[in-house]
Amino acid sequence: MQNDRWTETLMRSLNRKEEAVSLEYKNAFNQLESNSKLKALRFLRDKFVLDADLCWEQENISEHSALLERQMAVEKVDVKNSQIPKAALLIDQPVQTTLYYCCLYHYDSNPNDISSPLSLKNFHKLSDKQYVLTALKTLSKQKRWLDIEKLFFNKSLFGSPKFRSCIDVERIAEILAKSGATPEVLSFYIRNEISNDKKFDLAKKYQCHQIVVDCYVAARNRIALIDYMAKNLRSGTPAYFYADSSLKNSVANFV
Repeated sequence: MQNDRWTETLMRSLNRKEEAVSLEYKNAFNQLESNSKLKALRFLRDKFVLDADLCWEQENISEHSALLERQMAVEKVDVKNSQIPKAALLIDQPVQTTLYYCCLYHYDSNPNDISSPLSLKNFHKLSDKQYVLTALKTLSKQKRWLDIEKLFFNKSLFGSPKFRSCIDVERIAEILAKSGATPEVLSFYIRNEISNDKKFDLAKKYQCHQIVVDCYVAARNRIALIDYMAKNLRSGTPAYFYADSSLKNSVANFV
């Protein structure tokens, strides 16, 4: 440590500020005790504010110290919560991992709470895609299908909820399916795929039979629909009745 301080002094005397800053930051980061690390980061943050040449670094250190402070506050409370695994360590994790943790254990927190994933997103200027993708993964893991709906469907003033997403429908379906979502749940999102070809492929992949039937009807492909019924739908199931009804009620569409 003493050698590092001597090196910092030498770097500054040679006007090699960037190297000196990197060394100081490294020493602060390598503090083993969290309170000592936070204190060292705050010291550097305040120190660099006074140096016009180092303002660019001050913002990074401010974010780092704020993240560590948040992690310490959240973990202090969570360590007493028996529902949160003790192995779920938070301190010194990167911001993306912290977002995952907060979405997993504090998704329902008040947006102004320090543990809130929305609070973290806003403070660290994370993108909507980063937030939504992380929330989708954690909510899927917990099978919170209704909360996932709220991520993607916004109620309009004059009509039914509208689907809005910064993530491809294919990616949404993949994440949901890995967590055991039923075809009924998956259909809710696959129906909103803009490309008819992609919609058809996804519906077949995840056995969303009603969507497959609708695609065949829209394409006026009666033979393919009959073949699909024979190979994929069991007689007497809701999907079979839906396909059979579509054949009978859509005769004109197949002409």
